[in-house]
Amino acid sequence: MDGSSNGVRLNGPSGDRDPHVCGFFDSRDDEYRVLGRFVREGLERGEKALHIVDPALRDDHLDRLAALGIAVGAARAGGRLDVRGWDEIYMPGGHFDPDATLAQLEDTLQRVKTEGFPGIRVIGHVDWAAEDRLALGP
Repeated sequence: MDGSSNGVRLNGPSGDRDPHVCGFFDSRDDEYRVLGRFVREGLERGEKALHIVDPALRDDHLDRLAALGIAVGAARAGGRLDVRGWDEIYMPGGHFDPDATLAQLEDTLQRVKTEGFPGIRVIGHVDWAAEDRLALGP
């Protein structure tokens, strides 16, 4: 993906219903170069951000956002930035449960509405799916 001004636009027109983008990156540096503007723009618009990351890389994720000029502390304190480990969202019972995952995401979407946010931008890492050590089901 190209994150330059001539690259892909990561947010669709305001009339889009549930827009979705899937990205594959050559490196973590490339990922943050592309996604930084997407994250910053959403926060500047007052939207909520839910980032689902490798629990072992949570601090690195926050550090990289801060290095991009995103006011991580203020966004987290104001409830606009919610960073959770993929174990909390995708595998709360120790294995991937698509129904439980969808239920949690639907609950988050409902809370966004009741909390008065104009929208939400979700980034969900799914590297865990490629790891042999994790079971994909009971």
